[in-house]
Amino acid sequence: MPERGSVRVAVAAATYWLDRPYEYLLPDKLRESAAPGKRVVVPFGNGNRRCEGIILSLQDEPSTDRQLKYVDSILDAESVLSAGMLSLALWMHSRFFCTVYEAVRAMLPAGLWYALEAVYTLAEGMDREAAYAAAGKSAQEQLVLDAVFAHGGCCPLDDLRGAFGNADPSRALASLT
Repeated sequence: MPERGSVRVAVAAATYWLDRPYEYLLPDKLRESAAPGKRVVVPFGNGNRRCEGIILSLQDEPSTDRQLKYVDSILDAESVLSAGMLSLALWMHSRFFCTVYEAVRAMLPAGLWYALEAVYTLAEGMDREAAYAAAGKSAQEQLVLDAVFAHGGCCPLDDLRGAFGNADPSRALASLT
């Protein structure tokens, strides 16, 4: 792809009245993986709110001289829609009262938006006192327990990582399980 490549994107946050392909520049690191039919995360609107979109087409050069925003990330390794499905979405948009992204979303499997999340909970019958006794004097293990209790006894791994800052909670989690 050329040096100044861009993409046209159907954005999920666009209302019917504002629905049109929006143009975004591709950062160097995303140029090779960009393709029509892949989902992307882009800044949208005056507040640059991050939202999902789908690449409709690739451009060799931006079609305008105005300042364009950059694609943040590409969500899919492979295209989730074929060229025919993108054409169908555009036809649905012109025929029915829906945005292009709503038409796209109707074609994609529901499970595409779900992700597995690791969650740590206390063992059945384990109370606060017994948990801290099991942790002993380890500050990291106590930090894990603090986070689990702060979340009501069930803490997502991402929140545990946040509680550790730059440190890795893996060793403390392994010794507590």
